[in-house]
Amino acid sequence: MKKIVITGGSLNGNSGAEAMLVTTIQRLKENIPNAEFGIFTPYPKDDRIVWQEVKDIYLLDSSPIKLAFVIFPLSIIGGVLKFFKLNFFRKVFPFPIRFLWEASVLIDVAGVAFIDSRMKFLPFNVLSIYPAFLLKVPVIKFAQAVGPFNKKINRLLAVHCFNKLEHLFARGDKTMEHLQTLSLKDDKFSLAADVAFCNKDGDSITVENYIKLEKTIQIVKSIKETKKKVIGLCPSSVLARSKNGEEYIETIVGIIKELIEKNVYVVVFPNATKEHKPELWRNNDLPLVSRLEEIFGQETKDLTFVNYNLNADGVKSLINILDSVIVSRFHAMVFALSLKTPVFVLGWSHKYMEVMKQFSLQQYVVDFKNSNNKEVLAGIFEMFDNEKQIIQKIEQELPKVRNQSYLQIKKALSILGNTKS
Repeated sequence: MKKIVITGGSLNGNSGAEAMLVTTIQRLKENIPNAEFGIFTPYPKDDRIVWQEVKDIYLLDSSPIKLAFVIFPLSIIGGVLKFFKLNFFRKVFPFPIRFLWEASVLIDVAGVAFIDSRMKFLPFNVLSIYPAFLLKVPVIKFAQAVGPFNKKINRLLAVHCFNKLEHLFARGDKTMEHLQTLSLKDDKFSLAADVAFCNKDGDSITVENYIKLEKTIQIVKSIKETKKKVIGLCPSSVLARSKNGEEYIETIVGIIKELIEKNVYVVVFPNATKEHKPELWRNNDLPLVSRLEEIFGQETKDLTFVNYNLNADGVKSLINILDSVIVSRFHAMVFALSLKTPVFVLGWSHKYMEVMKQFSLQQYVVDFKNSNNKEVLAGIFEMFDNEKQIIQKIEQELPKVRNQSYLQIKKALSILGNTKS
């Protein structure tokens, strides 16, 4: 029986991380039905709140403390024992180490890693994959943004770790440029679209707020019956908590007010949710949705706030019935493109532009830090005017993007010795 470890994702919080995780599991299970999966999650307690236990899938604690003080040191010992073929000793190790020891591959689905501007996450980026190196388990990094590598320690660790990988998939041209600055063999990395482009309805393995979601969907449907345009707006707690956070919130408020004045109905929805932690902003857009709800108070005639947990299936269900969406979350953009829904991006990183370029929609991406309200609103209304053309562009490019995304599954299957795809 094949054992597969997946790291870099989680089930609770960011629905993008969840989508990458469950998509990988479900597409591999289609080809290897009896495979076992170990999810090395940094948020084991949070994940168990929403997880629906599934046969042959295990949640394994890989929180930073557990990684640094249990998994990593035990992997050093395990690596030595495995090298000398003393495999019978694995029985004395904790279950996560035993599972990794016996694994055929470790797949890292982290969306971003080894980035100069995110140095505080560098130790986690290394520790999440290094135990597999120590235990001689092949490692693949699925499509993600990495680099730049201008900081010496980031560059040194990236070169060291990437040279040990079976393969690294870059999520866009900019990441490819960054990787080409490193001393890596050309066959170590290649371009691939985000694995969430292979996501299918029903892939989620978590509890959904079906009753609340259905109520919201019915509200949207009733509004659409009046022939009124219904737009989704997905803000980001990452931008709201940045040094320009208050300016970002003011921009979002301004967009909502302008849309309502133009007789547009607005649905404000999260892409990252931890309903059980209402004060936590990390991986949780619900506090931001609540903040916006407080700002508008009773002025909600043409406004709905989604203030509850949503998994990837839920976010997609909502986007699917909207006329178009304005997003600051990467995977809300991916979901919109997958559903052929016109999307305007108010982002903060090159990762948005990389994907939108694949659909020839780069004019609908604005960097929040280098834009103003007038520019943002002009782009949004241009999207409204060109919705049919945008849908046509998405329809034209989506099959190619999905095929490119599936290259990652094929690579994993080849390592697992399974050529069916």
